[in-house]
Amino acid sequence: HGRRHAELLEKLRGRWLAAGPNVAVVQGFPGVGKTTVARQLLAGIRIPHGFVGIPDGDTASVDDLLLDAAGPLKE
Repeated sequence: HGRRHAELLEKLRGRWLAAGPNVAVVQGFPGVGKTTVARQLLAGIRIPHGFVGIPDGDTASVDDLLLDAAGPLKE
C-alpha cells in the first residue's frame, strides 16, 4: 500500500488540488486504505474541507447520506 498511496497523494496534492474546487468520491474494497489516503490528503491542505464516511453494508436513504455530508461542509 505504501508506494501506491504515496503516488496517489502526490497526484492529488499536485494538479488536482490546484485545479479546485474539488469533490472526490473514494471507492474500493475494504481494507485497501481509502480512509487512510483521504485523511492524509486532508491533513496536508489548508483550504476548507470536509470528510464524510459512508458505513459498509446497507446504506441509509440518499436523503440521510446527503444530510450527513452537509454537516462537515457547513463547518
